[in-house]
Amino acid sequence: MAIETSSLSNFELIIKLIEAIIWPVTLFLILFLFRKNFVGAFQRLGSLKVDSSGIAFSFEKELEKAKTTFEMLKPEKMRKEKSSIEIGNNTPNDPPYQELLTIKESLEKAVLDLAIEEGISVSHKSTPLLCDALEAKGALTKQKSELTKTLLRVVNMAGMHINPSQILEIKKMYNAL
Repeated sequence: MAIETSSLSNFELIIKLIEAIIWPVTLFLILFLFRKNFVGAFQRLGSLKVDSSGIAFSFEKELEKAKTTFEMLKPEKMRKEKSSIEIGNNTPNDPPYQELLTIKESLEKAVLDLAIEEGISVSHKSTPLLCDALEAKGALTKQKSELTKTLLRVVNMAGMHINPSQILEIKKMYNAL
């Protein structure tokens, strides 16, 4: 009888130990299996700000990388200093985030219109996929396709806290296209 009670308590201890370590082990396995994805995501973030208003990601690194790409591929157009451009129906007093949304909408519409013009099916296709299809068809050069996708990536990473100097850099890249 005493042996059964002691083995039962050992069995219960083992179950409790497994219950205690199962979630940390699972989390470790997920992080280990997807480590490349996590590393890439954190490298693209730039910085992370956590406060009472929530979590904010800064995309300065991605913006700098995009500027470098544009300067390498379109140096003559990036050198032209345009302090203020009008895209769509923006007013001079629009907040930077509104200007960002206008740029995104304008860029996506331009790609969509070109794809329709070229007879490419646009249903259920993202803008980067449409760029690839336009490139494959010869309607976009490889360079312009890459620049468009780079700008889209930057625009999609930007958040509501984008500042006027960042939107100015995005406008310069948009004009370089």
